Amino acid sequence: MDRILRPEGKVLIRDSPEVLDKVARMAHAVRWSSSIHDKEPESHGRERILVARQISLENAIKLTLKHVLEKGKKKEEEEDLPSLVGNSHFPSSPHLSALKTPS
Repeated sequence: MDRILRPEGKVLIRDSPEVLDKVARMAHAVRWSSSIHDKEPESHGRERILVARQISLENAIKLTLKHVLEKGKKKEEEEDLPSLVGNSHFPSSPHLSALKTPS
């Protein structure tokens, strides 16, 4: 669907809350904005409506740059940790942040 819609295109999905939660997570993973709304007043049932919008290429680039910068900050913080392996073949792990040396 990401390739079918034009930039800034929207999609409306009407389904159960469980399905919409899964779709909302997928939309977030492909960098779409999404929101879930209550059903129509005259409909009877548990259905809700998800509105997802494909973001523009410009906004996608901004979000990607923001993510890269945040990842760079985390890497700088991890470089302050003691070397546990002593070998550059092992990537740093976010779980190592709890092992900071005492000041």
